[in-house]
Amino acid sequence: MPHIKRKGTVRTGPLPSGTSTPMRQTLLDFPARSPSEIGVWRAVASPSRDLVGTPEPEVSLSPPDLSTPPCPAMETSGLEGTPDTLEVAGVLLHEGSAAGLDTAVENKQLGFEVFASTPSEVSLVDVWRLLQKMDGTIRKSTEETTNLVGTVNSLVKTVDDIKKDMDQKFLQVNEDIPSLTAVNETLIKDKLMIHKKIEQLENYNRRLNLKLLNFPKTLNISPVEMFRNFLTQNLNFTPEMFPPLNKIYYLPTSSKKKGVEENVTEPHNQAQMDLGNISEILESPLVHIEERATLLVSFVFQQDLNATMKTYFRNAQNPFMGQRVWIYPDVNKETQERRKLFLNMRQEVKYLGANYQLAYPCKCLIKYLGVKYTFFVPDHLRSFLDLKKINKG
Repeated sequence: MPHIKRKGTVRTGPLPSGTSTPMRQTLLDFPARSPSEIGVWRAVASPSRDLVGTPEPEVSLSPPDLSTPPCPAMETSGLEGTPDTLEVAGVLLHEGSAAGLDTAVENKQLGFEVFASTPSEVSLVDVWRLLQKMDGTIRKSTEETTNLVGTVNSLVKTVDDIKKDMDQKFLQVNEDIPSLTAVNETLIKDKLMIHKKIEQLENYNRRLNLKLLNFPKTLNISPVEMFRNFLTQNLNFTPEMFPPLNKIYYLPTSSKKKGVEENVTEPHNQAQMDLGNISEILESPLVHIEERATLLVSFVFQQDLNATMKTYFRNAQNPFMGQRVWIYPDVNKETQERRKLFLNMRQEVKYLGANYQLAYPCKCLIKYLGVKYTFFVPDHLRSFLDLKKINKG
């Protein structure tokens, strides 16, 4: 069957307005056509002019020019939108109140205005103004930071200089410590040596002195006559045996000690007078003892002092005018303290079966099991006694 070409009908009038084609709702329904496609349509329509002899209206298969397509229909979603966020200088700004661009909160820390809420419209002028303000603030912050860095650097340099100075001083101190220690030790040794020398000199100057404790004191009798009476009555000295004296006097006593001595001596005197013979009391002169004091006697010769002490040790228990009198050598105060400590250990030494002797001024001599020991410090004697007690027990 032969192919028959169907001839189409050409329409010369405009397209009818009422068409069954639905309205294109989106821009995607209007495809863009290139100029080459438009030329093809015009080339196809041009042969009809040659076939028809009479002029006819220009006919084209291309679609007619239409007006601007309508805007696509706006579609809304059922989801809630998130508020816009604006970040300015590291600060997040969220949409809050309905205030516009004019409503701003001054932030003193940033140095420029920060919007309290997202403005409805933002122009480049607003952005430029904000950038200018930020530029000033950043310049000011940069200047302050630079000054702060300079200050910190100067402080660091100062601290380094101080540290170096202190290190040098510490090194110098460390170098001086040994020499200072040696000087200190030398000074301590010299002080102890000088102290001992002074003590020895003081004891040497007092070597001819004796102290008579609890010695009676009266107004009618001088110290010399009272001392001679003591030598005669207690030590059995004759007038030819009286030693020559350099000086003799009573040492001053405090008021408290004086009151205590008066309270103690009066009952003893009364008791002695009550127990004595009435005829002797009536015949003897009445002597009023005002107080008991310390009598200092300084001899001229050393042998006289030694003879007096030996005689006293044999008659130490004899009372003089109602009370006992104690005689001690006149020594330095520190020497006297050491002598007391040695005397307190006398009974312990005798308990061990050793011989005890306290020499002048303060030297303890002990003879134990045929061996002689000399002690100048009481602590050494204490250690010796403790060791012997352990060995013996």
